[in-house]
Amino acid sequence: MGKKLLFAFLISFGFAANAQTILIKDTSGTVVNGDTVTFTEYYRVGDPTTWDHKQFVTVMNNSTDTMVLTLSRSEIQIIPGSYDFYCYGQTCLVPVKAGDQPFRTSTTDTVRVDPGAITAGDSPFTVYLDSATSGTAIYQYEFSDKRNRSNNASFFIRWIIRNVTSLDENVLNGNFSIYPNPAKSNATLNFEEALNYNRQSVEMFNILGEQVFSSPLNKGVRSFELNVEGLSKGIYFVNVVADGKRISSKKMIVK
Repeated sequence: MGKKLLFAFLISFGFAANAQTILIKDTSGTVVNGDTVTFTEYYRVGDPTTWDHKQFVTVMNNSTDTMVLTLSRSEIQIIPGSYDFYCYGQTCLVPVKAGDQPFRTSTTDTVRVDPGAITAGDSPFTVYLDSATSGTAIYQYEFSDKRNRSNNASFFIRWIIRNVTSLDENVLNGNFSIYPNPAKSNATLNFEEALNYNRQSVEMFNILGEQVFSSPLNKGVRSFELNVEGLSKGIYFVNVVADGKRISSKKMIVK
């Protein structure tokens, strides 16, 4: 009887030891610890070359103890000449050129996470890639408990940047102009060609990567009226999204 109890204890201890205490989940709720999240972006000469993604994963404290999580980024593969940076906790780190800081972290910028809770903070976890015109970059992001460095979890982000000039222009058509820009109350988006995707929309983000506007676009649309009267003064990014992909982006100033 004693041997059976000891065996059961060892089995349960083994499960506890292997349990993941930091869970990284994508928007579908799937755990992506150790997995790769892929972003495919399209570059067209003359368009902005800054891409960002926010709130595409959540980080959960799956333990019974409070954690103080820090975040580090490691380069696995780079696109020469590009820059990357991220926001986490209370701050956004400045852009750094690929290859200059293969490993990057800020041990002072932490997020306290109670048992069973997910990370929060003034600057939600957001990743950026800038000045990349073609190629593939892979970065590893690792969350670790400042109180216990052996308690950590990581995942990978793969950025695939494709030059539109090497693809079928008709498939990725979505180029547009904004007038007036800067705008005070209203602006008009004029598309070079009518948009005829299965799903298409226009989205607007502030400089922190926060979405401030979103609207579907009808098939065949050639122009769209954008009301910015209620927005704070500053720089924004207006994106055209077609079938789940951002196909064009313009910088806009609200005055």
